[in-house]
Amino acid sequence: MASIIVAVMASQNRLRTTTTPSTSNFTSDFLEKEEDGSSNFLLEIFCILAFIAFIIFHLHIYFKSSRLKERTLFPKSPDWMFKMLDSQKILTPIGDNGQISIATRGYTQQLVVRSGVSVENSKPAIETIRRIIQKIVEIEVNNELIPGSTCIVSISKRNFRSGTRHAEFVPLNGGPSTSHFEYQMIGEDDRIQVTYFVVGGVSYVAGVCIYVENPYDVRLHYTETIIRRLMNSPDYWSKNELEEETTSVVRRKSNYEYVLITKNRYGDVKHSEFHGDKKSFDPVDILPLSAYINNPEREDLKFQAKNLRIRICEFQKKIVMITERNGHNLHTMWNEKKGKLEYFECASCDLPQEAPPPSYNSFIRNSIKKNLGF
Repeated sequence: MASIIVAVMASQNRLRTTTTPSTSNFTSDFLEKEEDGSSNFLLEIFCILAFIAFIIFHLHIYFKSSRLKERTLFPKSPDWMFKMLDSQKILTPIGDNGQISIATRGYTQQLVVRSGVSVENSKPAIETIRRIIQKIVEIEVNNELIPGSTCIVSISKRNFRSGTRHAEFVPLNGGPSTSHFEYQMIGEDDRIQVTYFVVGGVSYVAGVCIYVENPYDVRLHYTETIIRRLMNSPDYWSKNELEEETTSVVRRKSNYEYVLITKNRYGDVKHSEFHGDKKSFDPVDILPLSAYINNPEREDLKFQAKNLRIRICEFQKKIVMITERNGHNLHTMWNEKKGKLEYFECASCDLPQEAPPPSYNSFIRNSIKKNLGF
């Protein structure tokens, strides 16, 4: 009995020594997992709050930069422009279509060290302006068109051109005497100004001016959506000083290709070439009228007359005019009713000749000799 009691007590001691460490390990693992879970949860909460703060910050900037101010009868200027000289505010047209004008000014360069070399810092404000203009005007905008020193960018709408001052736009075909301009700043920092042309109570966008105070500004926000909406608004079409619509076909002197020149009632001129494979007219560069032949049909006759040759047709037994086309000799006759030259095939005249044909003078001499009996 005593031996049994001793054996039971020994087994209990062994059980106690084997189970106690495992229980403590389980408790410590559980506590560690609880701590890891709490830290991960706090990290997730922090990321969510940071994301919400990021969205709220950018929404605040968006609404701040897109707030429309009251319209005025006179253009306004950002506060920093009052320190500029009048000569620095004069706009200069750029590009081929004259839709964009800019003004530039000097600035202090910001240098940064990259790979041990001092270079000028990037200009996020100018890069943003270039991207906006490229999307609106659909032309490639580089450093030559919009240099880093640009401080004013004027973009005119169709049927308007930019003036020499900011927010100044002139209708190409004028307007009624009752028309007037109105101006509106966009954004609390006055970075955008739109000019309206009011005719009969209807406001038409004449153009948009964008102002750049600091080209290195990384906090700059231009509401591209508003600018695109303004530039895509309905165009103003004047009813004053309308011109006669004309269409003419000319020929380029350099390569003798036909060009269609059209002008609408508003004076817009377009030059187009016809492509037979696509059956469409494609626009080409507008050249001065001196580069074209105004009467291509008449010039064609002069050109064709230089290539005419006179010879005796062996088949018809008479003098004919010959024109060489695509390696073949064709009879050429003038059609008075149609007012143009017509061409006919002749198997006899198209045969290769071993000797050159007699000239017209030799033919006349031979005819005279024959009639005189020589």
